[in-house]
Amino acid sequence: MPVSKALKPLLLLLLLTAACKYTPYLKYYTALPGKYPRFHKHDRLTGSINRYRSCYDVTFYALDITPDISEKKLAGTVDIRFTAQRDFDTLLLDLHPCFHIRKLEAATGAVKYYRKRDALFVVFAKTQQQGSINTIRIRYDGTPVTLAGYCTVNWNKDKNNTPWINTLCEGVGARLLWPCKDLLYDEADSSAMRITVPQGLTAVCNGILRSKTDHDSLSTFYWYASNPINVYNLSFAVGDFKRIVIPYKNASGPHDLQAYVLSYREDRAKKHLEQLPDQIAFLEKIYGEYPWYNDGYKLVETPGSTSMEHQTAIHYTARYRNNRFGYDDLLLHETAHEWWGNSMTAADYGDLWMHEGFATYSELLYTEHKAGHESYEGNMFYIISNPDGKAIDNKVPIVKKYGVRYSPLVAKRDDDIYNKGCVTLHSLRWVMQDDSLFFRTLKTFYAEHQKSTVSTAQFIAHVNKMTGKDYNWFFKQYLFDYRVPELNYYITRSPGKQVLHYYWKNTAADFDKVPLRIKYGTTETWIYPSAKAQELVIASEEPVLFYNTQVYYTQKLLKK
Repeated sequence: MPVSKALKPLLLLLLLTAACKYTPYLKYYTALPGKYPRFHKHDRLTGSINRYRSCYDVTFYALDITPDISEKKLAGTVDIRFTAQRDFDTLLLDLHPCFHIRKLEAATGAVKYYRKRDALFVVFAKTQQQGSINTIRIRYDGTPVTLAGYCTVNWNKDKNNTPWINTLCEGVGARLLWPCKDLLYDEADSSAMRITVPQGLTAVCNGILRSKTDHDSLSTFYWYASNPINVYNLSFAVGDFKRIVIPYKNASGPHDLQAYVLSYREDRAKKHLEQLPDQIAFLEKIYGEYPWYNDGYKLVETPGSTSMEHQTAIHYTARYRNNRFGYDDLLLHETAHEWWGNSMTAADYGDLWMHEGFATYSELLYTEHKAGHESYEGNMFYIISNPDGKAIDNKVPIVKKYGVRYSPLVAKRDDDIYNKGCVTLHSLRWVMQDDSLFFRTLKTFYAEHQKSTVSTAQFIAHVNKMTGKDYNWFFKQYLFDYRVPELNYYITRSPGKQVLHYYWKNTAADFDKVPLRIKYGTTETWIYPSAKAQELVIASEEPVLFYNTQVYYTQKLLKK
């Protein structure tokens, strides 16, 4: 239907108003296969470690938040304590335009601020001297933005019509919840959160519950986390929760694992979570001890599709069902993030495959632990063979651009950080041909970088160091190239023998060290394809079979 002239200005105004909220995300959906989106000056300003970022180090976040459940708004005060890394007078924070700043002040004196979209510049009247400590306090409020049904605060109700809400900002950014330094490289050394909610509800946050105070018709919960934490892990969940305890004991002694579940699901949760101690024990065996016992382990039941590895307060969409191998793979995945993602955090969103790839691979390793290597290979075959075209997309590399406002957790085309990250680790395990060395490599890398931030380059360097070999050719293919190695081959036959002709396509010239095992009759042998055509003379007429769960590659039988 034609738009009337009177309505056109209104529609234009609505479009311009929405643009500041939505256009930053359009780039995730419009880039061509194999291409990154076009990045602009603002993407680099807010996504890079520039002079406005590197001049200060955040040491502590203190959040005092009151969710307005009926109006679906947030209001609160955030204290950001920092140490000056050099002399400066201006620093850069982040806060989405959907929030209003009511007051901004500093502990050491006068301060001004100005905003450019989601960039928040703070200008001090006096130079901040290197080594000095200061605190910025920001009082703010607003309605969290909703994009295509996705909101950083999920406002829900349980079946009893009781409020049931939680936060979720990984991917879109913590600046959509509260003012912060919305980069991964700078983790606060500790954090605290006060959440005020209607009496009768329970608020669960990161760390240890220090106090609960009732006043009027409200309750305030005060949680404190004593360990480093990345900014998207700061979180809260609110609901009619019942706290249950799952006993667990390891070499360092007894530990109480906790779960906050909807009150009417307590019995079901207790039964289902009996598997949790075995999952923790397995992850501790292959990676090292759970890193946060002094801040606890909590599982918090959350609604819809809101599972998220919030440090020491994992948000878990409680399906309360196991897979065909008899365990809850979602529970395992989110728990594995306490090692890979929370304790060892990528310094840049471009390396987020190190979070999701390792957590997904941990699921496969736990399958191997529970059901044997054949079951592990069966799961891996499904991912590698990609039978329904959904397991791996291969649209862009799984290592993304660094130093820009870009997250691979928004668009479906970037989901390969999960499954392709997983099969990359599986392929590395195969190429190394030494399980003991492979698992020792993972465990020592985690041990050296726990409770810190890391990069893909550091992981590659560690693999090279542990193996005494150069694996840059391997990672260049699987992490930095979106294409799948394709084995092109054909077979010529004559009485009593056949010749296998083969070569790699979609690979660099140095991708020539991958061992592929083939079988004909009862005989097994190895080939090492390269970009250059090779031949293997086989003194047999038996069909040639390829093992399809060795590394991630595809095959193409040529017509000759």
